[in-house]
Amino acid sequence: MALETVRAVPMRPINWLQGRRAEFVDWSLPWAFYNVGDVDQGKMGADIAEATNYLAESPYYRVRDLFGSDNDSESLTWFKSPYKDETAAIVDDSWAGEMPFPTIRVSDFSIAKANQYRVVVTDRMLFRNEAVHYSSLGRIFQMFRDRRGYKQETGKPIIALIVREARKVIMAQLRANMTKDQQEAEYVFADMNAQRAHSGIAPIVDNQRWKGVHVDYRDLASYKVLKGFGPQVIPDELDWVFKPEFAMKWLSTPFRTRQTWPSFLRNMPVRQFVCLDRWNGVCHGVIGEIEWLKYKGYDLAELLQIRPAFDKPIEPEPKQGALTPHAKEMLEMHRRIRELEAKGLNAKEITAQVELEGRKRRSVPGIFYHMTAGSCTCESKLLKGE
Repeated sequence: MALETVRAVPMRPINWLQGRRAEFVDWSLPWAFYNVGDVDQGKMGADIAEATNYLAESPYYRVRDLFGSDNDSESLTWFKSPYKDETAAIVDDSWAGEMPFPTIRVSDFSIAKANQYRVVVTDRMLFRNEAVHYSSLGRIFQMFRDRRGYKQETGKPIIALIVREARKVIMAQLRANMTKDQQEAEYVFADMNAQRAHSGIAPIVDNQRWKGVHVDYRDLASYKVLKGFGPQVIPDELDWVFKPEFAMKWLSTPFRTRQTWPSFLRNMPVRQFVCLDRWNGVCHGVIGEIEWLKYKGYDLAELLQIRPAFDKPIEPEPKQGALTPHAKEMLEMHRRIRELEAKGLNAKEITAQVELEGRKRRSVPGIFYHMTAGSCTCESKLLKGE
């Protein structure tokens, strides 16, 4: 069966509580999704439903599922899906293990090269330690942020980027020294949302806490899918969802349970959701059953015959404050920028010089950040020693 004919997981509104749209989601456009819910409330089902709808929309569209839980290997469930024959895994450069599926070494990864596979995943077990895993994810995430030319490419290949753990992207950015603090790391989601019409990246972000990502992403995400708040305090910006008129309309749906509306919003059935869309619509909906997601009670690595092994020894995790290879490269660049600044070169001239020296290209603002008048934190790291 051709993969483009595989049916998407249904994700349908069954009751509009406010507003109404003939088409729930136009999957030919790169929307931003924010799936919020407590543990075991079915966020993973929402992630998969949104991703498979993109895959079903066009044979050009792709899914990248790279930011899952370290303790669950949940992204590897794609190897049990109807798309398993066109799924590949990103692995450590020193990978020497066994896996009956295609692999891409992290140093060989590029968006263009990975496009031969409809789905690309990765997992902590495929890297020799956490430091290498996070620094690799940080660099890969940067590639998606920098993607250009989406509207000029044949078939407009949208890439649905699943982020199952928002904190993992934040940690990857910090561990790879791509951002200077957590606030800046959180802003990457807002930046991806702002650029999605130009980059063709459709972010699918899930998180347990509503306020776990930058406020700009929360406010401007195209579809906010609520999957059950659990015990967390309801933020002020969502108080309006609890208003009585929604409760009255909800009572008329055949899918309602023996709960009050507030109780339903905190603990809804796993396959149900409430969606707030960018047109101020609010709907109560249902997600189809996903048979291949039923993996609890199984060791996925054993089930998929994955046996991790590495050419290099598995080094102990770096001590807190130890510098990754990428951080050392950044510090070396910092020193070179300061040397050129001392010779009287301005930011634009330094940009041209470091590019001539074969170093990684930097923007003029990026160079200025490392100059004396900039606000970088490299000096404090240098004082601590390498």
